[in-house]
Amino acid sequence: MAGTTTLAFDGVTKRRLALCGLVLVLAVKSHHVFGLGSSSASSEGVLVLWLFLDFAFLVGLRAFRVPRLQFSAAASLGVFLVAALLDVGVVGALLPDSRRLAANADDSLHAASAALGHAHGDSAHIQGSHIVKVVPPTIAKLNPNNAKYCLSASTVASVAVSLQVKGTPPYLVDYELVSLDGRVKKFSNVSIANPAGAENKRGIALYPIEVTSPGIYKLTGLRDSTGMQGRVLNSLTEISACPDAAWVIEDGAKRTSDRCIDDNYDFTVKVKAAGPAQVYYSRKIASEEVIVRLETDESEETAESPWIGDESALPSNRTLPVHTFFKLLYVMDGRNNTVVFPDPHSPPISAEKPDLFVVDSHSHPTVRFAKSEASKIRAPAPGSPHDHNHEGRTTSLPVIFENGGTGPFTFQVSHSESINDAHAGKFTETWTHTSPTSHHAVTVSQPGVYTLHTVHDAYCQGTLSSPQEIIVHQTFPPTISISAESIEQSCVGTIGAYVYKGVRTRRSAKVNKLRESLLFKPVLPGTYVYEFQEVGDATYTEGIPIENVSITQIIHPQSEARFANPQKLTRCMGDTATLPVTLIGSGPWRLTYEIIFENKKERITMDAAPKSGNNIEIVTPKFAAAGSYVVDLIEITDANGCSWLLETPDVSIEVLAQRPSASFSCPKTLHIQPFNIKYVNKKNPERILELRNVNERDTIRVNSPGLYEVLEVSDTFCAGTAKPVECRVETIPKPKLEIPRKEYDSVGADGSFIRKSVCQGVDDTFEVLASGKAPFNFKYTVDATDASGRTSRISSRDDQSGGRVGRYTFTQIADDNYKTSTSLLSPPLVLRQTILERPSATFLDGREKVFQCLGDNPEDGNNAAPFSLTLELKHENHPREVIKLNNIQESSYNFKPPTLSATGKYGIQLVSLSDASGCERVFDREDGASAISVAVSDVARIASLNPESVCVGDVLSYTLQGTPPFTISYEFDGIKQESVQIVDPLLTLYAAEPGTIKITNVCNHMNCCTKPANINNVIHNLPSAIVDGGNDLVEDIREGDETVIGIDFKGVPPFSFTYARRDLNFNAKAAGGKRTSQASKSEESFTVTGVDAYHYDITTSQEGLFHVTAVYDKYCGYPRVKQAIGSANAVLKKKN
Repeated sequence: MAGTTTLAFDGVTKRRLALCGLVLVLAVKSHHVFGLGSSSASSEGVLVLWLFLDFAFLVGLRAFRVPRLQFSAAASLGVFLVAALLDVGVVGALLPDSRRLAANADDSLHAASAALGHAHGDSAHIQGSHIVKVVPPTIAKLNPNNAKYCLSASTVASVAVSLQVKGTPPYLVDYELVSLDGRVKKFSNVSIANPAGAENKRGIALYPIEVTSPGIYKLTGLRDSTGMQGRVLNSLTEISACPDAAWVIEDGAKRTSDRCIDDNYDFTVKVKAAGPAQVYYSRKIASEEVIVRLETDESEETAESPWIGDESALPSNRTLPVHTFFKLLYVMDGRNNTVVFPDPHSPPISAEKPDLFVVDSHSHPTVRFAKSEASKIRAPAPGSPHDHNHEGRTTSLPVIFENGGTGPFTFQVSHSESINDAHAGKFTETWTHTSPTSHHAVTVSQPGVYTLHTVHDAYCQGTLSSPQEIIVHQTFPPTISISAESIEQSCVGTIGAYVYKGVRTRRSAKVNKLRESLLFKPVLPGTYVYEFQEVGDATYTEGIPIENVSITQIIHPQSEARFANPQKLTRCMGDTATLPVTLIGSGPWRLTYEIIFENKKERITMDAAPKSGNNIEIVTPKFAAAGSYVVDLIEITDANGCSWLLETPDVSIEVLAQRPSASFSCPKTLHIQPFNIKYVNKKNPERILELRNVNERDTIRVNSPGLYEVLEVSDTFCAGTAKPVECRVETIPKPKLEIPRKEYDSVGADGSFIRKSVCQGVDDTFEVLASGKAPFNFKYTVDATDASGRTSRISSRDDQSGGRVGRYTFTQIADDNYKTSTSLLSPPLVLRQTILERPSATFLDGREKVFQCLGDNPEDGNNAAPFSLTLELKHENHPREVIKLNNIQESSYNFKPPTLSATGKYGIQLVSLSDASGCERVFDREDGASAISVAVSDVARIASLNPESVCVGDVLSYTLQGTPPFTISYEFDGIKQESVQIVDPLLTLYAAEPGTIKITNVCNHMNCCTKPANINNVIHNLPSAIVDGGNDLVEDIREGDETVIGIDFKGVPPFSFTYARRDLNFNAKAAGGKRTSQASKSEESFTVTGVDAYHYDITTSQEGLFHVTAVYDKYCGYPRVKQAIGSANAVLKKKN
């Protein structure tokens, strides 16, 4: 184990030794205090000795790690500073050469600062200090706040410029003025009065200097109450002319302007300012107010005199929708001088307010005709009172003005002969009209097209809207001409007429055409007369009379036939029926009718020419059979050759089968003689078979199939009549047994059928096809042949041993026709099927196995690869896990559990196994051979306990799991380091140098190793802060001056650091004429964060000792609590 060696003292002994050392240091100092009154020893030597003793004592405490007295570097530094100040005070008060000690107090303080700097554990990280001594000066600065001033003859006549002075009043100052014309004016020995109520005490105060002229003022000199020249800070103060702005309006007396809506309104603001200037004004529309800014360009500034005001015009372009109120708010020049105009709510508008004006916006009017329909100039109707004068020959065209506008409205309207002339601009006359209101009527007396041209109101030009054209017609009374055209039909003649009339009819739907047709088609025949009395149109709605206009129409009927009395009749066989029929139409006719009996129809056509009237009679043929007859009229053809289908009711006739009869009855005894029959089989018609002495009901036995028919029959005396009745005799085939093609895969050489193999223990069925009459009975045997060729008879269904070939042999079959079993054809029907043995698996390792490093677990199987195995993995404290292994090619397989998440005892159970044949074995859980118990021992594991950022001086910690001892291998900056062997489950590594550490391997006592992933740590170096290059500087400054303390950083930004300032007090004692110097114990600290650069400057005007106490970068900080290097298992250092 790597490490360092410390003294073998316990904590109590170390504290006792430290107390002895402290007593020794105090004894030496006491000897000097009580023995130096008359001693000639050098005070510098005594002070250096005391400082050395203090430094050695504090370093010894840290070096020997004294418990409870081992302070941090910062605390040790603070204790040493306090001890150094006490040493300087005691030596300065008691030693005879105290004057020289006081004179060298600063040097002693420097030595103490340097000693404290080296007291840090690693002095390279915080170096240097800076001592600032303030010598009080008199300092003055004009306009310390860089305020902006301006003068105006009308608003600001004078301004008071602030002068800041640090010192003891009263003061005399010198300054000069560079005026706007470039001349220089000097002011000397100007007395600065104290502010009211102020006393002549030293300090910082502000004094006003009244100026009345614009220009550039510069402070050139300063003298305090002692007459000593003070320090003047370089500063220039510019007093410029105040800016001004006003609206540029054409008519200054009138501040209201009328504009059309959506017109662009250009306005200009006249600005007098030292450019670039900004003008702010408000634009108020109704209740909405917007603040708008205008500004001049940089180029508008006067080049010769930058501070001289310049007049600039700021144009602005706005689209004004409604009444708009404009008000200047304030103007600001390029030096932020601002002039605020009066309150925007101050009333009213007047010529004395150049910052205010109003724009009234007016809308553009539109003009259109009130309607788009054509207008008419109506001519008088014939015979009216106005027929011979021009009264009523004019019409009015209403015109509407829209979209607001302000009257009066002026517009133009033109007349053209046609639409084409209007579009071509050919107008016969143009008129100009003026209307004070939004409605106007234009009276016209000529037909044609009237077009609107232009419109404008009191303020704005308007636009035209649709309709902007209207047509005016000259109307005349309507006239009519009527022509009638018969609608002819080829068979009947005239059945209706079309009538044409020459006017537009008044209907709910307007029809704009001059020709219309009316259809007159009466339903009943006859003669019709149509008289037309009046005609009107849309203009002459009252109607114009029509005289002597009429048409006549004659309507002829269609032919038709119907039964005069369509009632059901009853007749007997052999009778006829007479049916009267009524005819309508133009005769003579041809009549077609049908007689329907059962499924037969008889169609009959007859000529129908009534002798009187329109009635004829239909006489049916004699009824040959009994039953129901129907007589139906089908079609009629008239004299014009036109045929009409008839849809009239039919007539039903019921015909009876028997007529009534009567006769005498003479019964006598009958004798039945035996018959002689001749019959024939039509398959062999040449051979006539004869059978004698056949009773009335007897059977004939035949021995061949066929179609049999009786040819002759006779008895002993007479020959009879053989009815033509045939009898078919068929042969019933014997039953057969077959195996369908789907039940076997192939046919063997011996003719047997080979069926697909089946797994052992799996039920299998196949179909056999029996032909005949059910039910069937058949016999078969089942034989099995094993691998050695031995055949045995299977008598039980449970006998299903695998690895054999089953042979099914069918020998006999019987059905319902052939009840005695009939032997099958030779050879017998045979089906063969192989019974495959189910696969099996066993554990070769017995019932138990110990895994040392999660090793192999072999299994053994048989049958044909590949195998598919299903197992269950069960930890004693975890749920069961199912594992499926597919495509196992070997009969002996090494099973490696995929996940063993915990140590302990596992049970592995075989669940099922299938081979290439598809046979599957399901293992019995009660079978001990299908399970194995596996004991799993732990493996070595490692985990990091370290944060993301690790710094030099930290101790990296890692936790280990497994059975010790452990061996850990690691790399530092990519270089393999010496392995570490430990027994404890905690690995600690001391980060002595920056770099990257990576844990590569960890093993336990059984050499079971794991290679951890992503256990890497980057060790960052500690940051450094170097004050003024690492030197201890002493700097004197005047009161009011400033100095810069520079700090350089090393590390990774951003940086943050803490620095301290310790006050220095120098007190003079009158007693003994001695003067002492001591450092005050008061100290203040400051922390600066977020420094992204590697250098930082501290600007200060305060007195004291400045030094850095702590520094931090992105990852690390200094000082830090130092870790015990001796407790680490290894030290991380780069190999040389």
